[in-house]
Amino acid sequence: LSVNSTELEAYKVVCGIVNTPIFWCCVDVVDSNHVVHSKQVKNCIGVFNSIEVSDSSDIIHGENVCESHQIFYSSFVDRGLRVVKSSNVYNSSNIFNSNTVNESKSVIDSMDIFTSSEIVNCKSVTDSHFCQNCTNIKYSLFCEGISDVEYHLFNKPVSKERYEMFVRQYLQLIKGELTF
Repeated sequence: LSVNSTELEAYKVVCGIVNTPIFWCCVDVVDSNHVVHSKQVKNCIGVFNSIEVSDSSDIIHGENVCESHQIFYSSFVDRGLRVVKSSNVYNSSNIFNSNTVNESKSVIDSMDIFTSSEIVNCKSVTDSHFCQNCTNIKYSLFCEGISDVEYHLFNKPVSKERYEMFVRQYLQLIKGELTF
């Protein structure tokens, strides 16, 4: 059924659609565009089948998403980028099938990850990088299959000083600042 402009404006008022040129089956959408089957959306572009989304783009099946982009089948995401099938994600990117991830990058099939990167199938990881199949680790780098440890390099315990020196040199190396 076609509608005239008066009917469309009345529909927008009833459904709470404000300054949103392209929408379909939505409620409470403000300053957004390309929003479909969603509600409580504000300042977004490209939102589908989502609820409570603000200042975001490219959101599909998202819930409680804020200042995020490319979020799919995820909930409670704040400042996320490329988050898929995950929840409770804060200021993190490239997160897949994970729960409770903060200040981290490239996390897959993991939970309770904090300030870490390149983490696969881990639980309770803090300040660690390039680790997989680990549980309850801190300050670990290039480790696999370890649990309940801190300050480890390649699955071997090291002093805090040695760990920090290695990490500093490694960061210089990948940035191209370290010469031999």
